[in-house]
Amino acid sequence: TIAHDVYFEPSVAGSAEVTFTFPAWKEGQVQPNTEHFTVKPVPKVEVAPLEKISDRFMATLPGVANNHSMHRVRFNPAGTHLLCDSYPDGAIQWWDVAERKERQRWQNAREPRFNLNFLNVASDWRSFYFHDNAQKVALVKQDGKDVRMLTYSGQVKRYDLATGKELEAIPKGEKSGVTATILSPCGKYLWMQEMQDANLDERTWSATQSLLNLSTKERIYFGKSSMSGDCIFLPDNKTFVTLEHIEKQDLLQIRQLPDGAIVRKVELPKAEGQHTRSYSLVTCSSDGKTVALNNASHNLQPETSTLFIDLEKLKPTATWTYKVKDTQIFSSTKPGVFSKDGKQYILTEPNNAIMIYDLATKSLTRTVQLPKLSWNGTLSPDGKYYATLTNPGKPPEQRTREEPAAALYPQFRVVLLEWQNPDAKPIELIGPRGFATHVEFNPDGKSLAVAATGGVHLFDLSGIGGSSR
Repeated sequence: TIAHDVYFEPSVAGSAEVTFTFPAWKEGQVQPNTEHFTVKPVPKVEVAPLEKISDRFMATLPGVANNHSMHRVRFNPAGTHLLCDSYPDGAIQWWDVAERKERQRWQNAREPRFNLNFLNVASDWRSFYFHDNAQKVALVKQDGKDVRMLTYSGQVKRYDLATGKELEAIPKGEKSGVTATILSPCGKYLWMQEMQDANLDERTWSATQSLLNLSTKERIYFGKSSMSGDCIFLPDNKTFVTLEHIEKQDLLQIRQLPDGAIVRKVELPKAEGQHTRSYSLVTCSSDGKTVALNNASHNLQPETSTLFIDLEKLKPTATWTYKVKDTQIFSSTKPGVFSKDGKQYILTEPNNAIMIYDLATKSLTRTVQLPKLSWNGTLSPDGKYYATLTNPGKPPEQRTREEPAAALYPQFRVVLLEWQNPDAKPIELIGPRGFATHVEFNPDGKSLAVAATGGVHLFDLSGIGGSSR
């Protein structure tokens, strides 16, 4: 049932009856459906007044369209260039930060994403790996019956950053498609997840994990999950951690490189409010001794939790439980970061707060309330500042087929907190209009970039401790 009202230009009002049919999509076997709507005039758009943008705002690197969302930002090690990607246009842009010039652009298919692990940069920053996520429904014959199959055909592509040319692609497996990729920090291995073609009538889902040695091209398959899995490569460049969801069990496994053999494994405790999948891997400490996993249950419980696992003993060291307004939004963003020494864990959650948890005492040591919707966070290169984003609200209702343009959104904020100083107050930098989704420090610590609706915004952080404008 479609619950939305229908809006027309300029001031049409009344009622309508609409019948939806898909005669060209025979494989979908969709029956005609008739809906009744109330027709209303388009409401007048009232945009929030523009506030003064922070003096630290430097420039905007525009995206392909001013109403498309920029997903993530990655600086090269020298901080001179950045790579960013957007949705739903699928564009990837390579920017010269100092010159404010777009050096390359790659246009990819507009496909849904299972997660944000679809763009990986090689360790030498000469190329990057990107997987498309192509899928479709097809009607096939099985035992003389018509069966609706969801088929996956995504594969991993590789591009040269300097020339923009597409390099040799990595083939996908049979009757499956790549839906997630993670590149090891050393750049020698690529972890891949492939979803198997699924019978929509039986609603059965299956995913496999594999490890590709990029030097030898040898590919090892391991792990078959009932749903998607996760992977984290550890700092020693000798081992990696995988998470597999098999029915209602979550298996955390430490595997060795290069053969992917299991070194140790443990079944994780059942998460409170478990539904379909219960945990998602978030991050590991810089020494590789501890990993954090979020309760990824998508049943909107009032509470969620972060589980910490000691990888040497392969045992839980702490479970931090806290309230959130929407666990589905929370788990999909995978928030959380370890301090440089691995003793504290910092996250921003949708209850509009920065929270700091001490792993030794297993206690929440500090909560800093934020004014509006909070979103993601990261530490500065020296570990002194924690940066996060707040979005004051949504744009006015448009009832159009396109996403709202950046000019219709309220202005986002960058919030910087000297998190180890109990007396430090948050520093707020007001940005341009747009919904902000990701923040990243330049490796030199002197600036940061914010991915938002319509583009990437740059801010100067020189002498930030003495100015909050």
